[in-house]
Amino acid sequence: MAESNRKRWWLAAGMVMLALTGYFSARLFGDDRRLFLPDTTSHGHYQIELACDVCHTSFAGVKQEACNQCHGEELAAVNDSHPRKKFEDPRNADRLTVLDARYCVTCHVEHQPARTRAMGVTQPDDLCFHCHAEIAKDRPSHQNFAFDSCAASGCHNYHDNTALYEDFLVKHLNEPKMHSKPQVATRNLKPWFKGT
Repeated sequence: MAESNRKRWWLAAGMVMLALTGYFSARLFGDDRRLFLPDTTSHGHYQIELACDVCHTSFAGVKQEACNQCHGEELAAVNDSHPRKKFEDPRNADRLTVLDARYCVTCHVEHQPARTRAMGVTQPDDLCFHCHAEIAKDRPSHQNFAFDSCAASGCHNYHDNTALYEDFLVKHLNEPKMHSKPQVATRNLKPWFKGT
């Protein structure tokens, strides 16, 4: 009798395992893979969240090439302020021990909503400190600024600093902060109206 119960138990356990294997296989290879998401996806990537293999390899994590395939053209267009080649320079090797900026996933990690800020960024607010700790010596104007204000204030963007327009700032560096009689430069609008 005990042998009969043991066989039934193993048969039932086997059937449950077979059913679970079928269920999970259907979810994994079917259209709905949400069951396997570790958490929500950022706003920038939600549209590909069910195509896991676009970004992920089977066992090696996220493919750097996947990031470049989607975002490389955009980074080239803005003349990326912190390109990978900057961190492959041996003179910057010591910085990589603190923050390995050669890989997108160092700052952009998916499925961690508690850490994810705007634009899918999961980097700490004081990220700039690691490489620019001595900025106040080079730029006295930055003396009283906190390192968590670099991006938040709208002055700096890690990848795209074109809005900062450093050439203009350097050209006008020694001028007063406010002119005695402030005025907006006059604009020549003739080229715009010629086509109408």
